[in-house]
Amino acid sequence: MKKLIKTLIRYVTNLFTKKQTPEQMRVTSWSNGNTEASDFLAQLYVTKHISSRQREDILDKIQVCTTLRGISLSVLYSDICNKDMKSVYNLCKDCPNELLQKACNQQDCTGVEMVKDYL
Repeated sequence: MKKLIKTLIRYVTNLFTKKQTPEQMRVTSWSNGNTEASDFLAQLYVTKHISSRQREDILDKIQVCTTLRGISLSVLYSDICNKDMKSVYNLCKDCPNELLQKACNQQDCTGVEMVKDYL
């Protein structure tokens, strides 16, 4: 938790000084102002529950799935994966891109049913 707080403080400080790391630019761009999406992306960079290779696989999937931004990332992490980073990894690894994007764009929790075979 301390590492996450330090990362977020560094992120906010750099926002005001206009010096953003590539990771911070990703968080800003991909979160689209959604705080839960920002929290997910920040947590992705500091979590010890997945390997760095798994982290890169998740980021690659988000990069390719261009509709996974803002609220859709929030739905992915919170609603579909219950804030479990290993579930996010498994889903990103196994679920076809189009299905994942469609499921994450469902804001009525029906997305869970759509991808349950990949969790």
